[in-house]
Amino acid sequence: MSETILGVTGLTKHYPGRGGGSPVRSLDGVSFELKAGETLGIVGESGCGKSTLARCIVRLTEPTGGQVVYRGTDVTAANPSALRQSRRKLQIVLQDPYSSLNPRMRVRQIITEPWRIFPDLVPREQFDDRLFELLRQVGLSAQDAEKFPHQFSGGQRQRIGIARALALNPEIMVCDEPVSALDVSVQAQVIELLRDIQRALGLSYLFIAHDLSVVRHISHRIGVMYLGQLVEIGPAEALFNRPAHPYTKALLSAIPDIDAGPEASKDRIYLVGELPSPQSPPSGCRFRTRCWRAEPRCQEEPSLAAVPGSSDHQVSCHFPLDADYAETKIR
Repeated sequence: MSETILGVTGLTKHYPGRGGGSPVRSLDGVSFELKAGETLGIVGESGCGKSTLARCIVRLTEPTGGQVVYRGTDVTAANPSALRQSRRKLQIVLQDPYSSLNPRMRVRQIITEPWRIFPDLVPREQFDDRLFELLRQVGLSAQDAEKFPHQFSGGQRQRIGIARALALNPEIMVCDEPVSALDVSVQAQVIELLRDIQRALGLSYLFIAHDLSVVRHISHRIGVMYLGQLVEIGPAEALFNRPAHPYTKALLSAIPDIDAGPEASKDRIYLVGELPSPQSPPSGCRFRTRCWRAEPRCQEEPSLAAVPGSSDHQVSCHFPLDADYAETKIR
């Protein structure tokens, strides 16, 4: 079994409420582990806390509580010097490939900037060789080094962002919805690029997206978030073939199936009501106000526990094995 290189325990981020009101609970006690060479996908609706999770892990956003431990170092408690060193191994690829690149810098400057900050990484006389190697690795040419970001397509700009992250020789890449702003055909190319890089370098990915069908193609395990909490996590195939949380099944039922006939729409799950505010989440199970299986017991908060019969599949639900939604296979 691969070693655990990143451990997230009880990670919390609360923002002050307007006018002194209740805090906005963007993250509320998220815990998981990431193993060497693994891709953990994180999915959920917009506003569930996925991007906040990504930023808290690399401390672009300061968490309110909890721990992020990378190879024995508590990143959340690290002083500026220790954090600087940790960030060499914990890199992030952001959602918008245009706004995340300085429009006034050429690609050469964008990618070589980390080597000026950490001069021990690449000797100056080897900048060009390493730069051209990175460009080739992400599917660009040496001639692209002299161009500005606006001269590239969205997919090419995201490749530049990936090359910039790789420049620091990271062990973990946090990918915060890296393909959501791209066309479907380009999404597939970027995902395949990330898989090739992982196979070549043995990187670990935390891959965040709102589309389960995208996450399935790259993830070894998948975690499902709802209103700031992790409600289910397990191997990708187990989660797709035997979902244990009603919210997971609702997300799966929303995936279009071009091979299904008109009758398929009858099996689709339509969630009622609006997503509750993270400033005043429901008591107990946060999904109960939209869940068709809600019962009085759901006013008690369930814990994230192993699904019976599985040691690596966990769910936060009082009824994880109800045949009504757990036994049905969803393709």
